[in-house]
Amino acid sequence: MIERRWHGKVPQSLSKAFLQYLIETGVSETIRLPGNLGARILRDERDDWGHVVLITFWHSLEDITTFAGKDMLKAVLYPEDEKYGLIPDRHVEHYAILEDFPPQNRT
Repeated sequence: MIERRWHGKVPQSLSKAFLQYLIETGVSETIRLPGNLGARILRDERDDWGHVVLITFWHSLEDITTFAGKDMLKAVLYPEDEKYGLIPDRHVEHYAILEDFPPQNRT
């Protein structure tokens, strides 16, 4: 399994609106594609900015190209990103998930 990780930041005043926009664009698009195993959004509010991390999960690097194209290290951005004051990372990171450790019974 491959994790694709992107980061961007928006002014805190637009953070909630951007979150909804992100769900309607990047999340909705990726979770419908073959090879996608889901998505997760993280947010941290600091220094007047909402930092957002979008993590998508994929079967393989080849599956990611259906979303990102041949240059899969380049971030996929959307036409209205600027409306939310988005300062995006232009590149993404990919990580192979080697092991997954569920919580142990703690009784």
